[in-house]
Amino acid sequence: WHFPRAIANALLNLVGGGWTYYSWRECIRILSPLLVVALLGIYALSDIAYTVITFNDCKDASAEIETQVAEAKKEMKRRKIA
Repeated sequence: WHFPRAIANALLNLVGGGWTYYSWRECIRILSPLLVVALLGIYALSDIAYTVITFNDCKDASAEIETQVAEAKKEMKRRKIA
């Protein structure tokens, strides 16, 4: 378990500027906000990806919108707007 603590110490020392040895509790306390933000980002990206993958195609709504667009174009021609 020395390798993860060494990585955490290296990250903390890059940010802090000097070489200090941090205990596990200090590493967790200092890096926990970064870990929380990273986990929330991973959750957000996975939620967006899942929503995009499972998005349903609404054929009825598409046909209704096309009908409304055609009616709007006819109305605009009638009023000589376009």
